[in-house]
Amino acid sequence: MLLTFNFNYRKKIMDLKNKKIGIWGFGVVGKSVTKYLINKLLNTPEFEQKSYINSKTSQIQILDKRELTEQEKTYLKHNKITFVNQGDSQAFENFLENNDLIVTSAGIDLRNYKKYSHKFISELDIFFKEFSSGPIVGITGTVGKTTITHMLDQIIKHQNINIWTGGNIGAGVLDVLENNLAPDLVLLELSSFQLELCQTFAPDLAIWTNFFPNHLDKHSNLQEYFMAKMQILAHQTTDQFALLPISLIDQLQPFIQTQITQKESPTAISTSNTNTSITNTSITNTSTTNPIQIKSKLYFFSENKPTKELIDKLRPQDALLYLDHNDQNTVIKLSQKQDASNNQQNYNTETIGSIEQIDKLAEFTFRENLLIIFGSLYIFSKIVNKTLALSDACSAKATDGMHKYTKNNITTSLAKLADPNAINFAEIDPLACQVEHRLEKVASINSIEFYNDSKATTISSTIAAVQKLASKNKPIILILGGLSKGVDRSPMISEIKKYVKLVISFGKEAEIIKNMCEQANLPCQSIEILDKLILEKSSPEQLVLGKLLLEQAVKASFLAAQLNDQILLSPSGSSYDLFKDYQERGRIFKQIVLGLTDKTTLKK
Repeated sequence: MLLTFNFNYRKKIMDLKNKKIGIWGFGVVGKSVTKYLINKLLNTPEFEQKSYINSKTSQIQILDKRELTEQEKTYLKHNKITFVNQGDSQAFENFLENNDLIVTSAGIDLRNYKKYSHKFISELDIFFKEFSSGPIVGITGTVGKTTITHMLDQIIKHQNINIWTGGNIGAGVLDVLENNLAPDLVLLELSSFQLELCQTFAPDLAIWTNFFPNHLDKHSNLQEYFMAKMQILAHQTTDQFALLPISLIDQLQPFIQTQITQKESPTAISTSNTNTSITNTSITNTSTTNPIQIKSKLYFFSENKPTKELIDKLRPQDALLYLDHNDQNTVIKLSQKQDASNNQQNYNTETIGSIEQIDKLAEFTFRENLLIIFGSLYIFSKIVNKTLALSDACSAKATDGMHKYTKNNITTSLAKLADPNAINFAEIDPLACQVEHRLEKVASINSIEFYNDSKATTISSTIAAVQKLASKNKPIILILGGLSKGVDRSPMISEIKKYVKLVISFGKEAEIIKNMCEQANLPCQSIEILDKLILEKSSPEQLVLGKLLLEQAVKASFLAAQLNDQILLSPSGSSYDLFKDYQERGRIFKQIVLGLTDKTTLKK
């Protein structure tokens, strides 16, 4: 569900002090927003607590479906903030009706509440209005965004730059404002749920890693999921940049054209639960009152040089980064020649750097991720150098919805990023660049290697992990599980069967996975659930069952494994059937593996 931009929205954001504000969800985002609003609205001389209690000025109300801890209750009571349990239907309706604005946490399914869509606001828009100390980099995509965010964070930190990293990874976005950190650079990992409500947020560099079917249990169809991701580009200006895969260039055409109308748009994307990449699938510019038009300079990337047909779709101001055919570490930049003498498109190519040193930072990072990391640093050098070229008295061009920063912000520290080829990657600790729960080697027992890829909550992540381990030319036993989020896993099963000798399935969809494997003639062993009712609960019982089932899956894998086999936990589904999150699932997997000693101690 996407909201239509209107001028009054920015006014609403600036008028928080005079509103009744609801915060839907009291997790990482909700707590971050609450702390920010307490400091912004309540702890100021003009807004005393007495006025707040008497409902004459701003009010804050929390809504959640869970019971709060005693510590959380004390915190809200101390700040005179009321709590509403979502299980109370009347109180829930009052929350939606009575609050002027509602900040929603990422992942809440808003499709049944379109009546109140005019009230929903994004934490990113609040942040964007308030933050002004340095450039913003936003990273989204179906796969790889955490790895790229983490590695960029480590690389930039090593340059002694004051960087703050958060969003979908780590802390809530508004924490950077609440704590008055004033970093030189903000790096944000952003999910579709965080982006879908944005109406002003415009990062100076938007990175879109890839796009595959996902979250179709909360986005009605692939079109809606795509449009949510599109918000990372929607409000950028001509002075800002984006880095995205060349495979999306066809789908971006309706948003790149100078003028577009609903009638001229391509046929809307199919709502079927397809599992292929979005390539060759049409997208409609669905915002009828104010169609999205991409204004930023686009840098596309491709691991290999794409076809001329795709290259010819580049705009004159855009560029393409790809890896050289003869030397797969060399990065080539392709751009149009500025030649008005004929109507033919001619191109310049130049070598701009290498990913060789970045490759040494993470053993299991995919080459496309390395190209994205280099491309991000290369584009950011453009931002830095452009700002350094401005006079001291001049600030970056300030247009509506554009982030503003001055030369003084850049000169002191970010100038270290003016040349990506000058960064000494060899001095960076590779262990610091390893993302926990992403193709993480846990142990080698009896010459059998165990890998934790619990972060693989999508089929594309699991396919990528399997293909990466397959390059070691060792057999793979794959542990699958979790919730599919409305996506059909059978194409994944067909894709991986040439690499995988055995699948072990566990969790709520274990039997579904087993049936898919049988249809694809891929051997599969399903871990039986004796008490399926526990799966419907959110309780300590569920976690106990999760540990038990995962332990059985690990032991079954170990018993089936032979010398030099690889056992990979890469579930391809979310963890919520048995665990709090993928981190908990990954931690428990590692504990189980590290508790193994020898096959002879296991009972079949």
